[in-house]
Amino acid sequence: MARRTAKMIERFDTDGDGGLSAEEMPRRHGAINLLEKADTDGNGSISKAEFDTAQALVEEIRKRQHHRGGPEKHRAGAGQDSE
Repeated sequence: MARRTAKMIERFDTDGDGGLSAEEMPRRHGAINLLEKADTDGNGSISKAEFDTAQALVEEIRKRQHHRGGPEKHRAGAGQDSE
């Protein structure tokens, strides 16, 4: 995971400061939201350490969802009345 993170930062880090700012973030759904949540020191960019921490949290959430049957299991019964 760390190697993949380093490659991604290297690819998009146009100013060479070792982090990703809002301007450098890929224009993908959720990228700016990721920046806001992962930028724990509030300097306006995500360092490798901040990215690794955020990615580990996402992986933990996915594992929990999988363990509980995933978000689809919870949605399947939504809107149905019990008798």
